[in-house]
Amino acid sequence: MTSDSAPTGQPRILVVDDEPTLLRAMERMLRRHASVAVADSAEKALEMLGESPAFDVVFCDVMMPGMTGIEFHWEVRRRHGAFADRIVFLTGGTFGGNSLGGIANVCLEKPVSFAEIEAQIRRFVPLVS
Repeated sequence: MTSDSAPTGQPRILVVDDEPTLLRAMERMLRRHASVAVADSAEKALEMLGESPAFDVVFCDVMMPGMTGIEFHWEVRRRHGAFADRIVFLTGGTFGGNSLGGIANVCLEKPVSFAEIEAQIRRFVPLVS
């Protein structure tokens, strides 16, 4: 499940979440400003990163069936090193930033605003208007 919906030269964003509604909302929110790809599982996201780890930022749900966002982070760290620092976690409130098992990455509470998403993207790349 992928969608590159913006011209090249814009930031490349990967959104990982098992909720189809959230994936569509994030894609709509970002497509004017970034090239957006979506994955409905951590396993699918790992496949995508194996094919092309050229994403600028990964937004990843913390709680998903199968592999959790935290497990995804550790697997990305194992396979792609410091790229794991580009993962921004999203949570429905079950986990907060203090519950990420020692991971220092940012954790945003759902629902997230464009301003919150934009601030995280700007940590890594400028947004194209």
